[in-house]
Amino acid sequence: DVFYIVVPKGEYTTFEVNFVEQSGKVYSRTFDATGDKQLLGGKVREFPSLVFDLEDCDNMLLIGTDADMATFANEVKAGTFNSKYDGALMISDVDMTDKAWESLDGFDSLFEGRGYSIKGLNAPLFATAAAYIYNLNLKDVNIEITDRIHSGAIACDLYGDIDNCSASGTMKINPTMTESITGNDGDIVIGGLVGVTTSSEECYDLVNEVNVEISGTYKNAIIAAGLIGLGESCSLSNSTNLGSITYNGSSANHVFIGGLVVVC
Repeated sequence: DVFYIVVPKGEYTTFEVNFVEQSGKVYSRTFDATGDKQLLGGKVREFPSLVFDLEDCDNMLLIGTDADMATFANEVKAGTFNSKYDGALMISDVDMTDKAWESLDGFDSLFEGRGYSIKGLNAPLFATAAAYIYNLNLKDVNIEITDRIHSGAIACDLYGDIDNCSASGTMKINPTMTESITGNDGDIVIGGLVGVTTSSEECYDLVNEVNVEISGTYKNAIIAAGLIGLGESCSLSNSTNLGSITYNGSSANHVFIGGLVVVC
């Protein structure tokens, strides 16, 4: 692989190229432009592909093992993550099969998956997150919800952006509501990836392969969709649902089922 640079007319001795990830992370390289590497305006020069080392990822919590996932969880729960790190960055696939996971509340930073996968989660990755979640895959989730009214494999409630993410596996919903709760906060909302998002600007390139099974008795509405259960003020594009939604519950209120999202 190669890339090309065209510059304005003039002579150059050195130049810097900045590569900006979707997450906003900037990687820089400085090149010599003298001698046989001379770069002149109006000329095209070919450059080889570049590989950036992990040392370029300053001040990120690197996640490559289940132990790293535990460290990530502990920092978020303790409220110390933001004072130590600029975000979380996956460096390899992680297998969480048969390892207990407690959905994280209050994560408000960057989670950059870099195309890697977390396998076998037994609970949503995040309960609430005002975060930017990019390039993350959850594989073979095996989630059973009995105590939440909002549910999604990646996040139950998301106040941020989610791009180029996917999930596969099963999610079973069986919380029984014996008393009616007024307002939308009492509605059961389920999405394959995200339960509720009310302020996300970008929800792009998402793929859901989570099969959702809903059972139980409810006094309030049931809202479910393949990607995002309830999406208000979000921009959803280039996204696909390949999962199924099975409803075997009982509700005294309305039941809303959407293929991709309800109320976007």
